[in-house]
Amino acid sequence: MDPADLDQDILDFYTDGFDEDARLRSGAHQVELLRTQELIRRHLPMAGTQRVLDVGGGSGVHAEWLLDDGQSVRLLDPVPRHVDIARACRTLHGGQHRNPETRSYFTTSFYHHPDELEAEAVEAGWRVRALLNIEGFAGPGPQTESQWSDPSRREAILEIARLSESDPSLRGLGPHLRLVAEIEAPPRVAADAGEVV
Repeated sequence: MDPADLDQDILDFYTDGFDEDARLRSGAHQVELLRTQELIRRHLPMAGTQRVLDVGGGSGVHAEWLLDDGQSVRLLDPVPRHVDIARACRTLHGGQHRNPETRSYFTTSFYHHPDELEAEAVEAGWRVRALLNIEGFAGPGPQTESQWSDPSRREAILEIARLSESDPSLRGLGPHLRLVAEIEAPPRVAADAGEVV
């Protein structure tokens, strides 16, 4: 993945200090990490090592646990800082949000409508197994954050997310979607600066 193809606002945001790795490992944002683990593990075949393509894999937060699970992971990310971190650890049309001049909240990004994401995967020749809402009603917020440290409340938060994960009418509710898809043959991806194998 060539960083030159990435919107400069996105590259700057993830290069100049925003720590996505720490975000996923702390507080109520762990809902996203734990739910991603839960959903991916549910859809990976139980037997044998699978080849997983972690597109937009950042610094390797998800590649790390996938490798620990015995999977073969290829991580792709257009942000050189993320790729450097992943290597160092050996882990491995519209809809845009554009920030004002000050980037105090979030970076420029693309928000897929759930139907668009599924259609893109099908168009790319992938067989979609599931399109899942990771957090649903349990997305990050003050209430989730304040209750996350209590183990029984944490389990209730995760159960709320589980209950709303696959309802098509609720797919767009949470901040993150997970597309589970497979292809018949391994992808032909040229090794470049944005890849960790």
